[in-house]
Amino acid sequence: MLKERSKRSITLAQNELLTISLESQKGRQALKHYAINWDDVAHPGILSLSCEAVGGKPYDATQMQVILLLLTAAIDIFDDIIDQTRVKNGKPTVLGAFGKDVSVLIGNAILMRGFFLLCEYCKSLPHKISSSLISTIQSTFFEVGDAHLLETEIKKKLDITPSKYLHIIEKKASNIEAITRVGAIIGKASQEQLGILGEYGRILGTLITLREEFIDIFEPEELINRSNNECLPLPILYAFQDSQTKKKILKILLGKRLSPRGTNEIVDIVFKSKDVAKLRAYMKELSQKASLLLSELPQKHLIPLLELIIYSTLEDL
Repeated sequence: MLKERSKRSITLAQNELLTISLESQKGRQALKHYAINWDDVAHPGILSLSCEAVGGKPYDATQMQVILLLLTAAIDIFDDIIDQTRVKNGKPTVLGAFGKDVSVLIGNAILMRGFFLLCEYCKSLPHKISSSLISTIQSTFFEVGDAHLLETEIKKKLDITPSKYLHIIEKKASNIEAITRVGAIIGKASQEQLGILGEYGRILGTLITLREEFIDIFEPEELINRSNNECLPLPILYAFQDSQTKKKILKILLGKRLSPRGTNEIVDIVFKSKDVAKLRAYMKELSQKASLLLSELPQKHLIPLLELIIYSTLEDL
């Protein structure tokens, strides 16, 4: 469903990347690399749903879908540079394929293109709506940036409290909150509806990131990268609350080389942890809260889809 709602905007966003005029062959190759591997259906799909959920038309959201695809693409590239992520979903990132210098410059080019299109788009809107859109996007960039700054302070540390890292994750969730708010603004939502979808987006963003934290435990390469360059996944930090469990995990994690077998052992230990069970219970509470929020939206036929997205973040956990 999200893929169908995103198809047109992803094609348009790919075209935007490929029409950026660069003399550098390597720069053009990097743009093409990102464009052909673009698989972000969540952001544009959720934006479309949020617009329609308050009575707007999905087609009205297309241009903003393209703009936010470009802006989130730039953030994605910068995140990979900070985290030194060279492979993602089995494919080289721009950093992995072209190096740091090209990645920084390409990220900047995409960011500028996104903001240019945002300025052009806002010219056609009433001042109140354009002002609201720009304010929402600006505050999101600041909050997400602040979250990443806080994250740099805890990199490679093994004594981080789960609550400290969870706070950072919840700040990062403003990214999805912005998507739902922008969709609601375009759909001409009331203030009450805007608040509902904003809170729903914050919860969804938190749950998506928490799910990714669990997924990273299953991937040896990602787990090694997290240990060497980032903060360990949140479920492991929860498991570390028990000193004996912490010793067991660190013995495996800090060995000569983390094997798939070692990863499976860590997974087993983490999922048996009572403290990790508390994290899963927290995720369930968040999902139930989001479901209750949605009952006030006018387009009742879309509520099951919005609920499905929420509950899909809990699948197999």
